Amino acid sequence: MRCPAVSDVFEVSSVASTQNDLYRYTVLLDPDRQNLFEDDLVSYRRYLKLRAIFAPSQGEVRLTPIPQLTISNEARFDKVRFRDERLNAVWLTINPPREGDPWYSQALLRLLGIFVGICIGGPSLYRFASSLLRREPIERGSSNADPDENSQKS
Repeated sequence: MRCPAVSDVFEVSSVASTQNDLYRYTVLLDPDRQNLFEDDLVSYRRYLKLRAIFAPSQGEVRLTPIPQLTISNEARFDKVRFRDERLNAVWLTINPPREGDPWYSQALLRLLGIFVGICIGGPSLYRFASSLLRREPIERGSSNADPDENSQKS
């Protein structure tokens, strides 16, 4: 049986982390939603990246959703539109980055990443965590490399 919503798993532990009893994995999850945004100001890859860290000596499993988003230079907080009006309503309650800030685009991207990670990543993360609790086997990917780390180096 395969873990629900998981398309691949990559071990990305460093020597230092394993020496400290921390085991890091990148898990690629199939997102619940497609066509999330109304226009091309914001785009995302068709998978949700999840950082899973297992710390056996501490009795912890840490799961962090990391949506793979890009924004155009023209993107502004008030121009971001989701296809789901409920998401738009919640988005507009958040304090936006300050216009004129030299780091505006980076702040907007970070804010969108957190928002999408919580709103959209939640159901996939919940299914993944639930399958871990049921101890269902998870198929590992054929590579030990994080697919995004390789593309960032070029």
